Amino acid sequence: MIGLLVVLAYYFNFLFRPFGTRDQMPRPPGTMPLLEFPRVEVIDGIVFGIFAMISLFLMMGALTPRGGFRQADVDVLFPTPVNPKIVLVFRLAREYFFTLLFPLLIAVLSGRAGVSVMQTLFRGHETANVSGGNLMLAWFLLSFMWVCIGFGLSMFVNRSDERSDLNKKVINAVIFGSLIVAVLFIGFKLKADPTLDTALELSHHPLLRAIFFGATFATQMVAGPLQGLQWLPLVGGASLIGLSTLGIWLAMTQAGYMYDQAAAKGFDSVNLRKLQRSGDTYGMVAEQARLGKVKKGRVAGWVSRQKMTGGSALLWKEMLLQTRGAMWQYYLMGPMVLLLVLMPLYGLAHRDRISAEVPMLLTFQALGVFIITLNNATSGFIELLRRVDVQKPLPFTPSAIVFWEILAKCIPTSIVATIASAGAIIIDSRLWAAAIACVVLMPTVAMILTSVVLLVTILFPDVDDAAQRSFRGLMMLLGCVIVSLPGVAIMGVLLYLKVNPLIAALPIVGLNIGITGAVAAMAGGLYAGFNPSE
Repeated sequence: MIGLLVVLAYYFNFLFRPFGTRDQMPRPPGTMPLLEFPRVEVIDGIVFGIFAMISLFLMMGALTPRGGFRQADVDVLFPTPVNPKIVLVFRLAREYFFTLLFPLLIAVLSGRAGVSVMQTLFRGHETANVSGGNLMLAWFLLSFMWVCIGFGLSMFVNRSDERSDLNKKVINAVIFGSLIVAVLFIGFKLKADPTLDTALELSHHPLLRAIFFGATFATQMVAGPLQGLQWLPLVGGASLIGLSTLGIWLAMTQAGYMYDQAAAKGFDSVNLRKLQRSGDTYGMVAEQARLGKVKKGRVAGWVSRQKMTGGSALLWKEMLLQTRGAMWQYYLMGPMVLLLVLMPLYGLAHRDRISAEVPMLLTFQALGVFIITLNNATSGFIELLRRVDVQKPLPFTPSAIVFWEILAKCIPTSIVATIASAGAIIIDSRLWAAAIACVVLMPTVAMILTSVVLLVTILFPDVDDAAQRSFRGLMMLLGCVIVSLPGVAIMGVLLYLKVNPLIAALPIVGLNIGITGAVAAMAGGLYAGFNPSE
């Protein structure tokens, strides 16, 4: 509803703005200033950067199974005498339409206004209008190319044979390896010389142009007229069309396998969709294990060999579940959080002053803790409520069960925060006080967030009701904000007064522990009377 209100407000302002006061009316084209046309190299670099980002998002899902077939399609559509190629073309056209919603929205909103602004601001540059039209056309062709390649590759690597599995691993390694090389190359170049000239040079580097080949061809369509090379847009457009044709040809050669793939995935994904709608992460992993897609990990094997008794046995149980069912979250989110925390510090390292780095480190560390904790605790506590008949008879009080469950959810988060703090010290040793403060403070931040998630989950435990799931998510966010505000306010005041970050973290640690105890006590009382059958 918030998004809908924003869109309606924007359209209201867009439609009725011309009827405002005279001062707000646009001036006639002849009275507007003539701006200096940017250098072609600058336009080329900016356009390539935009298309490279679009290519990045479209490339990430190139091997994802396409089509969205469900069990009803398998039962109803497949027995009909419909050629699979016709179904494939329809699915391809439908997905292409969805990828064009955003550029079509821009085209509709800009329309004549965009052309008028281009003509007004860049009078005397006739090729600017041609490049403006080529920009939207290049976007359309680039999206179409990745949709066609995505369909062809996904059908090629998702057949039910060992060769297809090997092909999928090889292509995944090539895609993600290329992206990692591009990120490292850009990072080292900008670290050595963080200037706009370096960024412009990077946008024209052959390595990046080769990795983001689709963006390169799309950029040629836009920059060609500005360079006076009328043949260059034809080459770029023909290249995109040729790659699209190659993707369609590859998909058509695999059309005979489409119904088999869809039938296997349609039936196999019934339980997965049901578990996904309910947020049952561990159940999803268990279902994938039954299908042979999950193997036992070394970390889970090490945890399973440990012997713990008493309350720590609950911690062992939770760690075993997380390492067997949620390690993929840490493999994915751990590096993401480390990049989120360390990349800004790496860019600002070795400055004369570190006034900005300390609050930046604390802020990004807290954001990383929030991301990991909320995702981990949400799925974990759903499991806790499902196991209530198993855990309640154990010789522990409800408060003890709640305490150990909250503590167990904070261990992975604390490990990631500690690694990030060590990386911050390696990048800039002057941040040692703030880094140690994060090691001490972030586990308690994870504790208060985890306790709020548990409390809200027990208050709204229905995982099958979509409305309650959405409302539960909103209440979790609101609760996290409420319990975090006191600590954030105290830390902000103490840093403003230039108090050592390590000293400033100590009172907040005590405050967070107190808040966690209060929230955990309420959650323990609710857990004692919780009955899943109700």
